[in-house]
Amino acid sequence: QETANWKIDEAAEVTADIFIEHPAIKGVFAANDMMALGVINYLNETGRDDVLVAGFDALKEAETAIVEGQLEVTIDQQADEQGYLGVLYAIRALQGENLPAETFINTIVVTEENVQSR
Repeated sequence: QETANWKIDEAAEVTADIFIEHPAIKGVFAANDMMALGVINYLNETGRDDVLVAGFDALKEAETAIVEGQLEVTIDQQADEQGYLGVLYAIRALQGENLPAETFINTIVVTEENVQSR
């Protein structure tokens, strides 16, 4: 098991190692967009255009990569909403209010079909 420490350059290096051992890979899911961009860098450097790449975080750079056809999908976990609710719940807790045991925030799947409308 290897890690790329959430970084573009390390992801490109790890991807190279993985593809040496498993050259028939057709898809990569990266746990964040920075690592997905590192995978894309490796694929571009090696001329591979037969691998689908997915990321997570919906960074602007990832959305650009979707528009350019290099990234298949990224997931927007709505970090702004998470932060807002965290502060809101902290204030309410300090005021003695009861808080929900769980709060669910929808994720948004960002693809070429909806990236332009964001």
